[in-house]
Amino acid sequence: MDELSRRLGDFGPAIQELMKLGGTPGLSLSVATKNQPVYHANYGFRDLQNGHLVTEQTIFPVCSLAKGVSAAAMGILVDAGIASWEMLVKDATPSFHPNDTYLYNNITLADLYSHRSGMSSCGNLVGGCEGNILIGKDDCMRVVNHQTLVPAHLGSFAYNSTAYGACDESFRSLSGTSLGGFLQQQVFVELGLRRTFMKPPPSNTDNVTKSYNALDDGTTWCIPGPKLGEDGIGCGSGGL
Repeated sequence: MDELSRRLGDFGPAIQELMKLGGTPGLSLSVATKNQPVYHANYGFRDLQNGHLVTEQTIFPVCSLAKGVSAAAMGILVDAGIASWEMLVKDATPSFHPNDTYLYNNITLADLYSHRSGMSSCGNLVGGCEGNILIGKDDCMRVVNHQTLVPAHLGSFAYNSTAYGACDESFRSLSGTSLGGFLQQQVFVELGLRRTFMKPPPSNTDNVTKSYNALDDGTTWCIPGPKLGEDGIGCGSGGL
């Protein structure tokens, strides 16, 4: 393990160069194998303006990585016999009633979670500039139900954040609790992940990274943080 840690450490200069090229102000890197941590390193800043360094406890928004956690939560329901991956979405939640009859009668939970439903997407109409959410919680399924079938995408991978609104609602209907609440109490707390959330961290949380975009020349530009997960909107698609 010492040799592996040394070899991973040798990537440090290359990582710093890539950060410079990509306009990435900071990152926290951990490597684990066989359930054991073997390497950790912090690079750069969580707050450029105030010179605050990244530490092992820094909270980062990882956004769409929430989809994997969301699928794992549904997997818990599958293991418990509450759901099955072959279950039709219309049987998982009565609020799923798209105008397209093919989507209504054929889409399974597995189709939704694996991005192969053939459903159209309108993700940019949900999340606007500066991370603002443009629809209310009660409108999520209305947006989903207005999507249409895209035959070219049917049965093959076509990334779709919009469909994850139906994933969240299916989970709520089957489990009787919200996805965010379930993960917080049944997964994160049990694993000791007390600084992990499915929504923006509480305002009094310390050591939270600021969000940045990179301009064309690699210059970093501070932007408002993502708001997915607030009021339950976009929790499973990008709230992590």
